[in-house]
Amino acid sequence: MTGKHIELFLVDGEPGGITTAEIAGWTGHVLTGPRKDIGEILRRPEAGRNGAYLLLGDDDEAIGGVTCYIGRTENFIHRFRDHKANKDYWDRVVLITAKDDAFNEGHWGYLEARLVEKATQAQRVGLMNTQIPQGRRLSEAQVSDMEAFIDHLQIILPVLGVNAIRQVRSRATDRPEKPVEASPVFRLAVPRTGVDASAQVNGDEFTLLAGSTVVAAWTGSGTTESTRRAYAALKARYDKLVADGSIVIEGGKGRVTRDIPFSSPSAAGAVASGRSCNGRRQWTWDGGTYGQWEERGLTDVQPDAEAASNVALIPPRKSGGTNLSGRIRGRSYTREEIETIVGQPAKVAKIFKRLGLTRSFRYQRFRTVYRINLEDGQTLLAMFDETPIGNFLELEGEAPLIESVAEALGFPASSFIAESYVEIQIKRCAARGEGLKDMVFRRAKKVRKSAPIAEHSAAAAQA
Repeated sequence: MTGKHIELFLVDGEPGGITTAEIAGWTGHVLTGPRKDIGEILRRPEAGRNGAYLLLGDDDEAIGGVTCYIGRTENFIHRFRDHKANKDYWDRVVLITAKDDAFNEGHWGYLEARLVEKATQAQRVGLMNTQIPQGRRLSEAQVSDMEAFIDHLQIILPVLGVNAIRQVRSRATDRPEKPVEASPVFRLAVPRTGVDASAQVNGDEFTLLAGSTVVAAWTGSGTTESTRRAYAALKARYDKLVADGSIVIEGGKGRVTRDIPFSSPSAAGAVASGRSCNGRRQWTWDGGTYGQWEERGLTDVQPDAEAASNVALIPPRKSGGTNLSGRIRGRSYTREEIETIVGQPAKVAKIFKRLGLTRSFRYQRFRTVYRINLEDGQTLLAMFDETPIGNFLELEGEAPLIESVAEALGFPASSFIAESYVEIQIKRCAARGEGLKDMVFRRAKKVRKSAPIAEHSAAAAQA
């Protein structure tokens, strides 16, 4: 498979704002933006053309948490005045046009019908179309042109975060061309409940495969309000999959009838097992865990450089220095951490300088890392940081697990700081009427050779 050159242009210079997208050599053009900017969108030249469109909105009750309407029009300006007045569910629009008005009404009628058909097959969104439009009759050559046009849309729309027509292709046999190293088939088995699920990585998604055996009911529950909300969301996802026939209950077990994409192995594992799941550890294959497969080839990663899942920063009680728990509150947050050893820091600094990058902030910390192994196989990283502004405990893992372990240690969710050290330092400096200053120790501490990550069993930490 060859690469694709996709050109994205942020019209207002802001991520999530008005954006145009094109593929080199493609006759199509995609314009997307939020509802609040609809006036500016309709003033653009694309809005005066004919084409197809998608209206998207967040809906917890919809499949995949997204609701979608697909339509076509000869003039977006007139059409959207009606949609803005009569449809409240959408908060984002996608306009699909062709350069130089290369297509006629028949082409767009065909595209509308095929987009609705593909969205119905994909089962990724709650489709608001009450009727399936009838495709227009086109010549054989015109059909070929439109199908090629749709192939490009299936590439460019997911890049824009729109998965309405994205098809699931999880099996190796579905891929005549092998783009990268093929994903193995991972297995999650819980003999006690009869769970025997299989999954495979497909691009940026983790796909639960048809034929998997899962729980007949989602039974997980939390001990805190936040964990109860998290579990309720997972149960709602499970119930939707049962309602639409993706999971069929037979003989006290659930059977998966189609390949179902998830954003993470933990989400797929939770739906399969009926409770919170550490997907990186509990999905396995012949070569080890999913986490080990994910980190294949990363021989230069530091022991504490695992990709962070959900993170909560907690200032321990009476830790010394400035305790910020009374001023900065928040819940856990998600971030990606990519760390590596730099053998020649001076040369790396020179590269950054040539790229136009300059250092804006520096901070110091001394870290002790603990790996907490729970009885149910889940793992949590606990990192104790000594910093110039006080001592902090950072927890990394699945959000419900973070809150459960923190509660067992005596830290309620209300004491979490969902901010990075730089964000904390910015607020500290602003409170003093100062610009951002480096967060460093006045006198350097003598650093001893790092010890390996400590392993601890913590059955008692389960709430």
